[in-house]
Amino acid sequence: MLWKVRKPKGSIGALLRTKDKTISRSVLVMMFILGILMPLVGISIIAMLLIDRIILATMKIKSDTRS
Repeated sequence: MLWKVRKPKGSIGALLRTKDKTISRSVLVMMFILGILMPLVGISIIAMLLIDRIILATMKIKSDTRS
């Protein structure tokens, strides 16, 4: 519950994107390879990406209606 106390208001408190593109690309390549080699990992990655998009979309809608 401590993360909830430290979480900034109006955001999910996640880290910002890294500016280093080589790290981002290497992580994407590793995720893709793991998704091919282990299908359950691939399904989990896709599910998490969809959940993340849904959460971000609902947060954007809530922030737009408050303005």
